Amino acid sequence: MSARLWGALLMSGITLWGRCSPADSAAALGALQAQLRAVIEQVRAQARMSVVVTDGAGRRYFEHAAEQPLVPASVTKLFWSVAALAVFGDSAVVTTRVCADAPLHADGTLRGNLYLVGGGDALLSLQELEELAFQLFRRGLRRVTGAVLADGSLFDEQRNRLQYSGDTDPVEPLPPITALGFERNTVRVILTAARGRISAQTVPASPAFVVDATGVRIGKARRGQRASLRVRSRVRGSVQYIVLSGRVARQGTWSLSVPMEKPEAATAATFAQRLRAVGVRIEGGSGEGRCPPTAMVLAVWERPLRELLSVINKDSDNFVAEHLLKLLGARAPGEGTQAERAGSCGRSSSAGACRAENVLSGMAPGCRAATESAQKT
Repeated sequence: MSARLWGALLMSGITLWGRCSPADSAAALGALQAQLRAVIEQVRAQARMSVVVTDGAGRRYFEHAAEQPLVPASVTKLFWSVAALAVFGDSAVVTTRVCADAPLHADGTLRGNLYLVGGGDALLSLQELEELAFQLFRRGLRRVTGAVLADGSLFDEQRNRLQYSGDTDPVEPLPPITALGFERNTVRVILTAARGRISAQTVPASPAFVVDATGVRIGKARRGQRASLRVRSRVRGSVQYIVLSGRVARQGTWSLSVPMEKPEAATAATFAQRLRAVGVRIEGGSGEGRCPPTAMVLAVWERPLRELLSVINKDSDNFVAEHLLKLLGARAPGEGTQAERAGSCGRSSSAGACRAENVLSGMAPGCRAATESAQKT
């Protein structure tokens, strides 16, 4: 809905909601309807719209093309946000935990494994991983005889939106959707050419990523010509090898965004590195593993659900929105994939106007919904 349409509703609402006679109410309603028609007439050449105005009792005061199916696009994020608040509550938090399968001894030694357990936080950052590492150090941890293991088992194994959406159009390619990851499951590669040499590094720096730039050649670039770079990734063990090839100018810096192939393993390796940086000795390396239910919680990072919803709706963020779908599916009972189970949550809100697993982020162009059906839902 356009800003002008909202303005018309708000300006007329002041009169409608005040104390007034039936004649005044009728006049105010007529003014509202006239303003809405004027706004619709001004924008109808550039866009199609469907409008229904009702009160809490369902009395209809205005409609325009109420039964016309349209692509709801990112408006569906609002519906799913309401569903999430109904399911989790407005004070809910998304939690990332660090657990241990053995007691922490007085000398700071943990004779066992550390588990980094993902709670579906799509916004977990490197800085927050470092804060978890500091929490453990302040608690007295100095040595881990086992490994640092990532547990992303809260989400099922369908990590690609095309897998669970039933949609063949990627619209916006997204990194893997995982219960545990960091930096939006993306690593940035910085390539620099200077004095006839090529160097490359990742941001964040992590043992989880190795860049191979031997396939990049330095050439004489024409004015205005951009670098021609190709990227491919392969995973060996828990390490993602990022292979670059192509041609660049003799001098310059280039930045490329590369999706993490194994976000859970990358998060564990990076967390182990940060633990070492604060003074914790890790003897068993890093990897992936399921946290035992009896494990003791040593550190926690919490993010309010409202923060995720703010990013989803203010920025129309599809990556975070797809995580919300998985969170709803993880909570919902029943059989099937998490995307399918999330539909039971969506049917309790207007999100049910479209196929649940297709449209949380609004990226499914094949979905159509009429304003009337969404309003009834």
